[in-house]
Amino acid sequence: MSDTNPTVQKTAIYLGYAGLIPMIFLAAVSIIRGVNVNLVYLFVDYSVGILCFMGGTLWGLAMGLRDKINTAHLAMFTGIAVTLGAISARLQSAPIAMIVLLAFGFAIVLLGEGRSGINDHMPDWYKTLRRNLSFGVLACHAAIAFKLFTL
Repeated sequence: MSDTNPTVQKTAIYLGYAGLIPMIFLAAVSIIRGVNVNLVYLFVDYSVGILCFMGGTLWGLAMGLRDKINTAHLAMFTGIAVTLGAISARLQSAPIAMIVLLAFGFAIVLLGEGRSGINDHMPDWYKTLRRNLSFGVLACHAAIAFKLFTL
């Protein structure tokens, strides 16, 4: 599957990696300067927004699956679960719980796409983009979680 317009592909790649910049910045500041609760909450809020967006992309992917009804349903339900999980993570009282739950949500999206078969319907470049971004996001969450654990 590689029939994506090259301009759309480039834009998606640029926007995807640009979206990772705030997470990398906030994680780096937390590591270098020490954890600041306001920066952690900013990181969490941004992470919630991105994870909700990722849940929504599963719906978009499901809409294109005309002959794979079970895969489409699984993608839609996973999208809802991930979005509700992201919101629930934000409602936790401990920042470390928020970070860990959000990381778990990103891992579910990454693993769920492969196990459900939804990524069989993605262009190769998009699979690579999502994998790279997911690993970047998980690394940022791990860095902040580590810093919070060592306080």
